[in-house]
Amino acid sequence: MDIANMPKGFKVGLGDAVPLMGGHSWNVQDQPTAETWTEPIWIMGSFDGTITNYEPMLPLPFFTGDEDKNYYEELEYVSQTIMDLPKSYSVSYIGKTKRTTISLIGGTALCGDALTKEVDDTKKKSKKEGKQQKGKKRGKKHVRRL
Repeated sequence: MDIANMPKGFKVGLGDAVPLMGGHSWNVQDQPTAETWTEPIWIMGSFDGTITNYEPMLPLPFFTGDEDKNYYEELEYVSQTIMDLPKSYSVSYIGKTKRTTISLIGGTALCGDALTKEVDDTKKKSKKEGKQQKGKKRGKKHVRRL
């Protein structure tokens, strides 16, 4: 039986759940072994019957070394009722800089005016904090000469 709001084939690892913290779910049929795991896999967390978190889980070989690596996956959910779930994700690793970038693509709980307002409020708060830092008087330095 497939689980609503999770991709087809996902199962809850009941034996892997941490009491009062929930469990992880993944497609157990496509689960790689430690030896064959070279690309990210999509993981979803649940608690008390609700989706609480999601993430791409990255194997160490994907984000180490000198070789550039890219991964992209589209996601479809069974009986989707949570419309803010990502539609896809991508992961890239640049070997020269050792930088990993993870992008989730899809909707957000905030959209339109609500998203614009939150972004504007964050910018205003950041500017205000910057001005407060600049306006602070510096204390006198005490130098002890020997």
